[in-house]
Amino acid sequence: MLKLDIFRQAQKDFHKAKSAIPVLWDTRRILRWFGTSTIIIALGFIAYFWLFSRGNQMARDLERVTHIQMVQTALEMLFQDEYSYLTAAVGCEQEGMPVKFCNLKEYLPNIDAIQDPGDFEYIVQTVPTKTTYAIRFTLERGVGNLGAGEHTLTPNGIQ
Repeated sequence: MLKLDIFRQAQKDFHKAKSAIPVLWDTRRILRWFGTSTIIIALGFIAYFWLFSRGNQMARDLERVTHIQMVQTALEMLFQDEYSYLTAAVGCEQEGMPVKFCNLKEYLPNIDAIQDPGDFEYIVQTVPTKTTYAIRFTLERGVGNLGAGEHTLTPNGIQ
């Protein structure tokens, strides 16, 4: 008799569970729709911020290249006047110093204001000598044929 009672109770439980399936299905459908739309909205926000961030990186890279070209022009004007880059070394006599300390005020009056728009610096890699100099800078995404990463400005151009 005990086995028969257990069997009948199991049948009742089965029918209750079976009648609850449509409710579960509706709930699952609602959650699936809500989850899908939430995911779509979240991906939209992520894409927006990614593109916004990417645009900012490109703008910062363009500003960096512009700054480096201004420094290059100032150094070349100095070389045309003195046939040497040595004067520029005053103020940035050590490797690793920011380029804004180099003596280029005569050719680039706003050199103090030139600074990287992001988290990097324009660094003197090789102290200006009579014939050469090297200034290191970093691009986040790249500009033109200059890829992302560290680059060096020398008398031969940007590498």
